Amino acid sequence: IAFYFSVWMMVTGLTIAFLNYIYSNNKIFLKSVPVISSILHGIGATLGFKFGFLYHGEWSVSALLFGLYFGIVYAAGHLNHEITDFDSDKKSGVPTHAVLFGKLKAFRASFILFSISFLYIIILSLYGILPSFVIFAIAIAYPFYLFFFIGALKEKLSYKSMINFRTQYRILFFIWGIVLAISIAA
Repeated sequence: IAFYFSVWMMVTGLTIAFLNYIYSNNKIFLKSVPVISSILHGIGATLGFKFGFLYHGEWSVSALLFGLYFGIVYAAGHLNHEITDFDSDKKSGVPTHAVLFGKLKAFRASFILFSISFLYIIILSLYGILPSFVIFAIAIAYPFYLFFFIGALKEKLSYKSMINFRTQYRILFFIWGIVLAISIAA
C-alpha cells in the first residue's frame, strides 16, 4: 500500500517493519540489548514521523531533522517505560537498561534525552526549520518537565510515581504538540 503512494514511503515502511522485527524477534531479540534497544526506538520513531510526513509531502532533510525530535522523545520515554517495568523485567531476567544499570541511572539517561529534545527544538527554531515562537513555548514547558522529574525522584521512582510521571509528561507533550502544530500552521 505504501508503494502506491511513493517509493520513499515503501522504503520507510519496510525499514520500520525490519526494525520492529529485529527488536522483538525471539532469535535476535534486540529488545534485551541496552543502548541498542533505545537506538532502535529512536530510529523507529524518527522514521514513523517521516512515514506520516511522506503521505502529505515530499522527502526533505528538514522533515527528517524534525522527525529526529520524535525519535529522541520516544527513546527517552522508552527508558521510563523500562523503569516502570523494572520488577517484572528483573524477575523475568530481561536485561533492560534499568535492570542492568539501575533505575536511577536509567532515569537520569531519560532526563538527559528529554532535555536534549527541548534543546533540539530550540536549535531547529534557530535554523529556521521551526518558527522562533516555539522557543518561548519551550521556556514555559521545560520548567514543568523539571518539576515532574523532581517529583518522581522524591518518590524514589516507585511504580506509582513513574506512572504519574509518565502521565504528567505525556499531557505536557500533548499540549506542547498542540502549540507546535498551531505555530507551524500559522
